[in-house]
Amino acid sequence: MRSPHVRLRAITVAVAISALCLGGCSKRTEHDVFDLPCGPGRLVLHENHLATFETTYVTFELRYIEGKKVRLVDKLKPRARLYLAPTTVEHLHHFRNNRAEDPWPIFVSPSQFSLAEYEQIRETLKSNLPLIDEAVNRPRQPLEYFREDRKPMISSIRYIDYDGLRHTYAGSDKHTNLTVEPDGSVWLGQAWGAGGTSRALIGFANEKRVVLAPYDSRLTQTSSGKNIYTQANVQKWKAKSGHAIFDDFEVNVSPSEAEFDVAMSERRKNTAESH
Repeated sequence: MRSPHVRLRAITVAVAISALCLGGCSKRTEHDVFDLPCGPGRLVLHENHLATFETTYVTFELRYIEGKKVRLVDKLKPRARLYLAPTTVEHLHHFRNNRAEDPWPIFVSPSQFSLAEYEQIRETLKSNLPLIDEAVNRPRQPLEYFREDRKPMISSIRYIDYDGLRHTYAGSDKHTNLTVEPDGSVWLGQAWGAGGTSRALIGFANEKRVVLAPYDSRLTQTSSGKNIYTQANVQKWKAKSGHAIFDDFEVNVSPSEAEFDVAMSERRKNTAESH
């Protein structure tokens, strides 16, 4: 029989080999796609590309660099939409003639940048658009993964806190919540097991109105069959500000699943047409 020390050594070696294999099966490549003078600093689009044995991941961060200080302007989100229509204070600007298409919008938070800084960023992007387009279309390593998702054709800029539009309403048991995402989708979150979570799309917001699936919907059943999405429960759930979703939105709970399905289909159709 092996001693505990031998078994422990074998486990340690197995873990080390697994870690080496994981590292050897993935490759990270980073690039500064463009680097432009912008006021007292520089505007840089940074690409982080990760290729694993299963799939590839790519992220783009627009950064403002002044000396040693680096501020994130925005982490680009392809085809991102907001449930709120733009207002004049958001200074929305489209860089392309086709405003219906907005494949790579930029959202600049007023809490991170002054209006003067925002205007400087906007003007830098506008005046250098041909250079930017040439830079994002220039092939970059790894060339075998140089596809459309690595060509961020910046299309608009908007002075608004994107993440500030996310509202999460927590249940009293701390295992459930409702989250209104900036694009207007409403998700029911449920925690289960050892750190596991699940989310179900149960509604959508448009301006200050929200449409939700009917209570006791099949969409909200857990694997155990327990339904925490009930009228009595949801009306008690609060956001960090102390407001329930009923305080922040005009909520319409669909009377039937069939009616909710129709509303969701109509929303998908409108979203597809707007793209």
